[in-house]
Amino acid sequence: MGLLSLFQRKKKVVARRGFSGAEYSRLVSKWRGNIDDIDNLIYGSLATLRGRSRELSLNNDYMVRFLNLLRSNVVGQNGISLQCLFKDKQKIQKDINDKIEEEFKIWSKKGVCDVTKKFSFQAIQKQVISSFARDGEALVRFVRGNDFNEFGLALQVLDVCLLDDRFNFQPTDKNQNIIKMGIELDAWGAPVAYYLKTKGYGDNVYTYFGNNYTRVPANEILHIYDPVTPDQTRGFPLIHAAMKRLKMLGAYEEAEIVAAQVASSKMGFFTQDEEGAYEGDDEEQEKDDDGNLIQEASPGAFELLPKGVKFQDWNPEHPAGNFSGFIKACLRGISSGMNVSYNSLASDLEGVNYSSLRAGLLEERDYYKLLQGFLIENFMQPVYEKWLETSFLMGIIPIKAGDIRKYQNPKWLGRRWAWVDPLKETKANKEAVEAGFKSRRGVCIEEGRNIEDVFGEIKQEQELADKLGIKIGTNEKEGDDGAENES
Repeated sequence: MGLLSLFQRKKKVVARRGFSGAEYSRLVSKWRGNIDDIDNLIYGSLATLRGRSRELSLNNDYMVRFLNLLRSNVVGQNGISLQCLFKDKQKIQKDINDKIEEEFKIWSKKGVCDVTKKFSFQAIQKQVISSFARDGEALVRFVRGNDFNEFGLALQVLDVCLLDDRFNFQPTDKNQNIIKMGIELDAWGAPVAYYLKTKGYGDNVYTYFGNNYTRVPANEILHIYDPVTPDQTRGFPLIHAAMKRLKMLGAYEEAEIVAAQVASSKMGFFTQDEEGAYEGDDEEQEKDDDGNLIQEASPGAFELLPKGVKFQDWNPEHPAGNFSGFIKACLRGISSGMNVSYNSLASDLEGVNYSSLRAGLLEERDYYKLLQGFLIENFMQPVYEKWLETSFLMGIIPIKAGDIRKYQNPKWLGRRWAWVDPLKETKANKEAVEAGFKSRRGVCIEEGRNIEDVFGEIKQEQELADKLGIKIGTNEKEGDDGAENES
């Protein structure tokens, strides 16, 4: 008995010295951990999460701002652009590089690359990043054939709701594949096909539980999402951690605005004593349909109330004195959940100094670069590879069949940003190039530009200046000194 009591006491001591996050006490009695399969969590919450996220994207100004930040910084004004630097025996193949870039630019135009002829390739990039952020995933279908353009390939941007997350199938035969949330998977968990809800009928349409689905092979679909665990099948909104606070903050702001509107309209109530009840002529005092007295307010006017009637004012004080600080505190937490800076999300630069702005911008831009890399890997690169293949088959790109793999890995130029202090940045780049730590091409890539285009512009500018007899790139002070020395 003594040994058992000693063991129990030791066990309690060990428990106290363990992880504080795993302890059970009255302070964390409602904190329940969840180690369930990630797909089970998504299955029970995805429809609600997506619906609420879409509602916020329509009606919440901070959510609208967040989506605009992603579109303008991840995709940018010119989109993520193609740059070909393919070489043959260490020599850049300028002709084939220019040809691929030129034809890809033609295919990227509005009315060419999209089956609906409504979007350019840049607009499709914005559609993809918006859907990825709002819904947690994006769907794009490859449509082959020359029905839409001469390149033999067009894209169809699909609503992720067509991929039914409620459609699941457990195989009864070892030769059958499992279907999880609308996606058919093989024994290794790799996608085999996608079941898209449809109203049509045909050889490729299947009916399950009263719904019609089109079975689309996996090689025709780009399912773009960022899994947090290796066995995750569907994505969920990027703002999932900030959604609740964002919605409640919007409701609080609305309540404060209404309260402030009420407070700005001075109001009050009429009270009447039992002893001196007002019995005046109805024609002398205006009343509403219910018999209540009506008193109109006029600037600078004071009136005598009827006998037995008193006025009791009501003066709510809104917005509250700590309104601004409370909003900022909430938005800081929300911006952390969205991985953007508070200053960008709230458009608030009050009290910002150079150092804090620089630190915030650097971290935020790193996140945008991360999303650019994600978009390139999961969307841009697969699309380019399909386009190169079909363009070769259509005879547009003059390369040999055995050389296709040589041209499958181009460079991608994403949007870059002007520095907070451009003079310091330019000086640093100049010194790095002169010291051999950077190349001019590297500097151009950091700015999202093609060095061939930059040098071409410089050459044209120089030729025009020579034609007009204008000297450019000279230092006026050095010229004056030189003139003095010559004299």
